[in-house]
Amino acid sequence: MDEFRSFIALEIPKPLQIEFSYLIERLKAIFPFPAHWVKPENIHLTLKFMGNISTSTMELLKVGLKPIFEYLEPIALKFTELGVFPIVRSPKILWVGMEVPAKLSQRVNKIEQLSRLLGIPPENRPFSPHLTLSRFNGERLSEENRNIAGLISTVKCDLPENMVSRYVAIFKSDLTRQGPVYSPLVRIELKNHG
Repeated sequence: MDEFRSFIALEIPKPLQIEFSYLIERLKAIFPFPAHWVKPENIHLTLKFMGNISTSTMELLKVGLKPIFEYLEPIALKFTELGVFPIVRSPKILWVGMEVPAKLSQRVNKIEQLSRLLGIPPENRPFSPHLTLSRFNGERLSEENRNIAGLISTVKCDLPENMVSRYVAIFKSDLTRQGPVYSPLVRIELKNHG
């Protein structure tokens, strides 16, 4: 495992992954065009995509991340709306938005600083907390399918608000024909420090 594709993410608890499986089934029923749906067990909040890194860089990241997260309490997960990137008329990604505490956003900035020190390229866009649910095929969407905003508005995004995430992890991402496989290499527990 000399070099591997990786990212840092906030893990989504298993009970919430089950809720996402129900939401994805509802979405599949209303979207008339081809899409690659994310497996519920793969849903996560990306804090930093790193691309290919070496094992030695991962070890340095592990050491650097611990002080960033050691005093962060578990994150309450609050979901906002469904949306698409980059624009409604040419959607590539379907996502559910999230509200996150300022303390988490501050730590994302610290991850960026640490990454730069380790030679990992910076993000080219600001942190926009969301969970990816689907990637649309590159095929050109027909005019009748471009009313994606209308389709999204018919879906009730009734995800529970009382769930919390307790782990930040460095994930290894293996791309396979059956879809990506994410394996946590390092997990940092977020603890209450009452």
